[in-house]
Amino acid sequence: MTQTGILQIENKRLKGNQHASIDLFKQLSKQVGTYYGELIAEHLSVLGDKKYNAKDWDLADRNGEQ
Repeated sequence: MTQTGILQIENKRLKGNQHASIDLFKQLSKQVGTYYGELIAEHLSVLGDKKYNAKDWDLADRNGEQ
């Protein structure tokens, strides 16, 4: 097997692991609090799943909410 073939197989395996990690993180984000939820959202943005927006995690008082 050529070096290119080996690298293609390894790349395919790594992409599969990345997709599995994204799915796992999405499930975990529903089970954790705000702190870890934000860390997961930020990490998912690095993996390319969706764009991270820090304003989504801002806990400032909005319209009198507590």
